[in-house]
Amino acid sequence: MLSESGESVGPREPQATRPALRLGIYYAALFAVLGVNVPFWPVWMASRGLSAAEIGMALSLGLAMKVVVNPLVGHLADRTGRRRLLMIGLSIGAAVSYGCLWFGHDFVALTLIAMVFFCFWSPLIPMGENLTMLMVKGRGLDYGRIRLWGSLGFVVASVAAGIVLKGRDPDLIWMMVTGGIVITALSCMALPRVRVPRAESRRWTALPVLSDRRFVVFLIMAALTLASHSAYFAFSSLHWQSLGHSEFIIGLLWGLGVIAEVVLFLFAKQALARFGALGLLLTGAAAGIVRWSLMPLDLPLVTLFPLQLLHALTFGAAHLGAMYFITDHVDPKLSATAQGLYSSAVMGIALSLSTLLSGYLFEIHGGLVFLAMAAMSVGGTVLCIGMIRQGRRSL
Repeated sequence: MLSESGESVGPREPQATRPALRLGIYYAALFAVLGVNVPFWPVWMASRGLSAAEIGMALSLGLAMKVVVNPLVGHLADRTGRRRLLMIGLSIGAAVSYGCLWFGHDFVALTLIAMVFFCFWSPLIPMGENLTMLMVKGRGLDYGRIRLWGSLGFVVASVAAGIVLKGRDPDLIWMMVTGGIVITALSCMALPRVRVPRAESRRWTALPVLSDRRFVVFLIMAALTLASHSAYFAFSSLHWQSLGHSEFIIGLLWGLGVIAEVVLFLFAKQALARFGALGLLLTGAAAGIVRWSLMPLDLPLVTLFPLQLLHALTFGAAHLGAMYFITDHVDPKLSATAQGLYSSAVMGIALSLSTLLSGYLFEIHGGLVFLAMAAMSVGGTVLCIGMIRQGRRSL
């Protein structure tokens, strides 16, 4: 494996903290933008006169861009061998396009600009994950301890934004997010210079990746396991509110879930050594059966807090397992394509469809929607067990 300067990327322990620090800053900046934009972007759009239905349409069309764009960018990264250069271009494009939202004052203009923004923004996450995992494999970095800065950045930014925005002009949301994207672009410029050999085939790089039956089964299994969080992301606050819990308690529950995830990331290397990538995925899927089966119940408040600790397994362990599976199973020459396909299929198609289903079920059945999420976790568990057994038979 080569750096862009032509140097071999091998284990060089004295310098290991430098790329880890730069990658950590990147994750913190990237997820800090999400920490402001995810909860408050609809507020800003509403201040521009859009209705709830129009905001939902603009957001869904923007997010749909990742389904097409992420694999395309992954293909380009594997054909050129350059991740960092692409990420710099994407982040600058994201900053410019988000800045252009300021000039939009109607549904059509804001939606079109948002779609352009997401074309630049969406690939940054899988590209960053791919670059990080190449460094993890090449220099022995600890992915969990790098990735946890993203979780912390999200929490700190969302809480700080809530405090800053209270009673103030919603245009501050646009200013904060635009500034955050500029900082993300600067962090991309400081990323380690990593280059891998280019994919030699002239074919569409997704074809050899998707021709691997084991990888396709992994995508389905990861989609069932991680997309089972759709009801949690979209409706857990409303569910807890319907059970009589205050906004303060709901905030504590959300915060505890993220803290549990961060703690797991701190010990990611030990967890990987003990369970392996598929073992982590199986742990996440199995924990999902327990978590989502208990969520519909009107449990005493004291039991909700330990239940939230399962977020470390249902999301944290499953995410770690997925990242390490891709790294271990896919040729580095095709790793950006694989990461793009994972992002598109799991965090794009599957999560969107599951969220759509969750909305329909929650409207009719309320908290019982989580039983559907438990069923998805059962499917993920069964497929993961099958993959583990198949792997043992092939040894």
